[in-house]
Amino acid sequence: MENADSNCLGLQKVGKNGGRRSWKPYEEAILMGHLKELVASGNWKTENGFRPGYLQRLEEKICLSLHGTDIMAFPNINSKILMWKKHHGCIQLALGETGCGFNTSTKILDCSDPAWVKVLKKDPTVSGMRYKPWPYYAD
Repeated sequence: MENADSNCLGLQKVGKNGGRRSWKPYEEAILMGHLKELVASGNWKTENGFRPGYLQRLEEKICLSLHGTDIMAFPNINSKILMWKKHHGCIQLALGETGCGFNTSTKILDCSDPAWVKVLKKDPTVSGMRYKPWPYYAD
């Protein structure tokens, strides 16, 4: 990339007051695929996460896959990965409760009502996660 402050379209990074970007399911699938490629290559994964520059490498790969995209390493890819990590932690919290499981066919948390009440007492921020599908949880 020519300029570290722009993406493949030459768009500049959005400041803190920029708009929120909604990811389309196919964009998330492409991001997850490229993230898996980086892990499989063995060059980017470290013991505690990823090597510096992995977000820019993901941006380059996405630019090649999605011509004309406005997805940038910062803030788009970074915030999407942070949200995936947060959701993964919330799902793990729920699965630690007796009576909660993960339905691999529907990709939805499967909790009994009493177990869900216990999960909500531990962390009220998970309230909207019970019936939402989590297609990348196993990944």
